[in-house]
Amino acid sequence: MANFITTLRILLGLLACSFILSEHYSLGFLAFVLGAISDWFDGSVARSNKEVSEFGKVYDPFADKVLVLSAIMGLVYKHMLNPYMATLVMLRELTVSFLRSIAKDKDKGAILSGKIKAFFEMLSISIILLGFITIGNMLFGIGLLFAYISLFAYIKRWL
Repeated sequence: MANFITTLRILLGLLACSFILSEHYSLGFLAFVLGAISDWFDGSVARSNKEVSEFGKVYDPFADKVLVLSAIMGLVYKHMLNPYMATLVMLRELTVSFLRSIAKDKDKGAILSGKIKAFFEMLSISIILLGFITIGNMLFGIGLLFAYISLFAYIKRWL
């Protein structure tokens, strides 16, 4: 069940991007928020159903990245999100994924600053989709700050 929810998050991310690109921002907001909410449930469902697996530990962050980065790309394409900040976030996400793959034995899951980063990313994308582009970009900037705080924390943990 947990992996089904995770798969749903990937599909919702792609759907949100599609809605953004076709300028159906309300539907993009709905798909994105449902995807963000699903992120809260899949881990707890996996733990309560004793479905925690090595696959799920890799699949969940992958789905998170598909959800967020798909929306980011759509917003950048529509000139609603600062492309420089978006590029820095994407670079951070690729770096963390790379480091996780080579430091698999040292990976202990998400850290607080990473969760704060995810919160601000998801909040800012939602705010932008509601039409508050300037505020959303400012919140995205806060998320970017936490993205790099968490990157350095991960590097410290893994080294």
